[in-house]
Amino acid sequence: MVSKRWHRVFLTEPGLWAGFEILADDPEQPWGGGARLALLQRVGSMVSSLEIGEEVTEADQAEAVRWVQPRQLEELFVLNAAPQLVEALPRFSCLTLLSLGLTEDYLHPGTAATIRQLPQLLNLTLYSSTLPPHALEAVLACAQLTNLHLSSDEFEQPQALTQLTRLRQLGSLWLLTVSEERLYVPEPAQLPALTSYQFEVNGSQWGSHRGMQVAGCTLHGCSCRAEEAGPAMDWN
Repeated sequence: MVSKRWHRVFLTEPGLWAGFEILADDPEQPWGGGARLALLQRVGSMVSSLEIGEEVTEADQAEAVRWVQPRQLEELFVLNAAPQLVEALPRFSCLTLLSLGLTEDYLHPGTAATIRQLPQLLNLTLYSSTLPPHALEAVLACAQLTNLHLSSDEFEQPQALTQLTRLRQLGSLWLLTVSEERLYVPEPAQLPALTSYQFEVNGSQWGSHRGMQVAGCTLHGCSCRAEEAGPAMDWN
């Protein structure tokens, strides 16, 4: 039996609820979506990091963001974001980390508009089957970004990726695609704050997209390892 005093502490201690995860309903799991949403209604004002699982329904997604506080939530991870949830995000003025998985065949028009209204973002991840030009323009509006991860089956205007050099604070960049179209990736030397750069095509680094320009030279491939594990760099 749990004492009433401990029950009060359990529901009011901020350290217990800084991070919260919503899962899809599962008959074999007593703490599925419905039970967690009921709990989130009680503790949502203390949640600063929220993760919503892949199979959570659109209605439950909307319910989840209803119970968290706009001035408290700093991080949001959604594996299969519904349009209704995306459109609710601009009111979260303290959100600095946003990770959205968008599995529709096209990017919902409201997504780009939402991103434009979150200029305070520092860390942005987008997974989408397509990434149209208006979505990339929205990303470029987030001038404070330090970490950016774009994963898409197809970048509709591959040359537009070179515009990412406008993000002068960007320290980490990851681009992932399965497209056979050539991508015109930004030159690392044009990103003054860059410390980490990963580019993958069809699950392998570089693939057929060779020829990145670095300091006036054409880079065809490289590998890096920690000094204690072997040579610091191996250039090709």
